[in-house]
Amino acid sequence: MSLISKICPVILGTGALVGLTVSSVKAADLTLTDDAPNSGSVTLDNNDKVISASSDYLRDLANKKQDGDDGLSNRGSWNMANSRWVFYTEGHNYFNNYKRSHSNYLHFKELHGSYAAVGKSRGKWAYANAGRWSIATKGGHGTAIAKYFAPYN
Repeated sequence: MSLISKICPVILGTGALVGLTVSSVKAADLTLTDDAPNSGSVTLDNNDKVISASSDYLRDLANKKQDGDDGLSNRGSWNMANSRWVFYTEGHNYFNNYKRSHSNYLHFKELHGSYAAVGKSRGKWAYANAGRWSIATKGGHGTAIAKYFAPYN
């Protein structure tokens, strides 16, 4: 038996690591219609509310999704004409504000990309061919940023 396998049950049993990070996941699925921009971004505050967007289209869509919510809706999946974008944060550490930002984008017909960043950390782009998810994840401290890019909508 390795040292790690001996220590982990003791640490977890005492709650020493479990209480440090509260894992809450809130997600937004935005229905992207034919008049959606080819690329876009949203910025989420520490309560996962959209505080800015790259276009009026995305800001209005996000605001409609959030009406009456304490945060963004739970994970879900919506079918669309050409694409699907899911962005969310997770792993909120309430002691130091560390969290992970996720931006996942699927375009059924074209090459595409997604981007995730948190705070001042350098973001990460992920690209995929048509019919495959581009999955970007990045951790850090501060507000979360999620972007998508489909050059040939």
